[in-house]
Amino acid sequence: MEKGIFKMKDRIAQISLFSALILVAASYLPWFYLKPAYYVFRYVVLALLGISTALTFSFKRTTSVRFMKLFFAFIVLVAVEFLFFKILHYRFHLEDLTQLIVAFLCLCLGINMKNDLKFWMNVSYFYTILLIIMGLINCYYYAKGFYVPEYYLFNKGKNQVGALIAIGAAALFFFGMKLKENRVHYWAVFFLAVEALLMIRSRASFFALIACVILIVVKDADWKWKWNVKTVLTIIALLVVSYIFFTGFIGNELHTFFSGGKNLNHNTSDVLSSNRLERDSEAVKVLSDNGLSGELSQASGIKLVHNYVILRLSRYGVWALPFLAFYIYFGIRILCGVFKTWKTEVTNVGFIVCILPFIVSLFEPSFPYGPGEIQLLVFLLLGFSFRSIHENELSRDGADSAEDQVWYQEIKELVHKRKK
Repeated sequence: MEKGIFKMKDRIAQISLFSALILVAASYLPWFYLKPAYYVFRYVVLALLGISTALTFSFKRTTSVRFMKLFFAFIVLVAVEFLFFKILHYRFHLEDLTQLIVAFLCLCLGINMKNDLKFWMNVSYFYTILLIIMGLINCYYYAKGFYVPEYYLFNKGKNQVGALIAIGAAALFFFGMKLKENRVHYWAVFFLAVEALLMIRSRASFFALIACVILIVVKDADWKWKWNVKTVLTIIALLVVSYIFFTGFIGNELHTFFSGGKNLNHNTSDVLSSNRLERDSEAVKVLSDNGLSGELSQASGIKLVHNYVILRLSRYGVWALPFLAFYIYFGIRILCGVFKTWKTEVTNVGFIVCILPFIVSLFEPSFPYGPGEIQLLVFLLLGFSFRSIHENELSRDGADSAEDQVWYQEIKELVHKRKK
């Protein structure tokens, strides 16, 4: 009876999670984005994530991950700071706190859901397909086709849609590299995702995805070269294809992708960054003039800064040090997870995928935690990776408490099912 109740709770949690993923993809469709339905969808997504977390939550499992303890302490510290700002009538941005809470919620869900690797692979696969379909619909709706001469998605969720697709693509490429089963399916969807990124012209996410792919290939590919005629001919063929690819029509399209679009000035750095470097430099000047309080008492008047750290420092001055400290710690923890061993375990997919939002955080204001539910898949997979590490430690060292003994038995059963 008790086991049946647990299975029912898990099933409801899974249904709630899948429903949330579908709503995230649907919310960026042109008929809903930034309209009343969009905000309704966001609240429903948060409610569904809350249901899934409540049904699967285990205090013991969650606190067994040291990162979660520090993350929770960071959230509490930011909440106390914001309460202090509220009392003193200082300016602060509540989304800086809510983005952290959503990320923490997704991490809890990834840690506590009782599912194996195959479940998360299926989640990544079908979610990415949904996102690609959504991206293509947006392209056709706004451009009346799939040719992209301008920034037609500007102010229409281009960067958010690009990040969603790139995150799913990074996970699928990694799965394709690590597993032989269904490799073609994962890579096929990955290439479709790359095409979608090029069409919607999401450059930051595209660059971050390419960086992730290079890291995965360099780190996990089996580099066994046999210098023979076949190898030499393959290298020559790749060079010829690369030359054709980067010249002529395709080369012109790539040039448009990287530096065309809106009526920007002709300064190369401004074109490539959409004038964001100028805003970053203005924010640094605000910080240098008022490093103690930033914009807490008075707005500087500069446009939204597209760099996570610089934006928080300019907003809160010295009070942004907790943001900076945890950002650095988070980045180091991710790198440790990626480079702990030369060959990355497939269950460490969360660390690999998390590289992407950190790269994009150099060019966007809300990454690596937000905006909204954009990072949902990242933190779900990261939570799963944290859980996998803990499972391996339990399998190696045994379990002491009664609850750990139960969890340890579940791990053994999962391992036995995978072997079958």
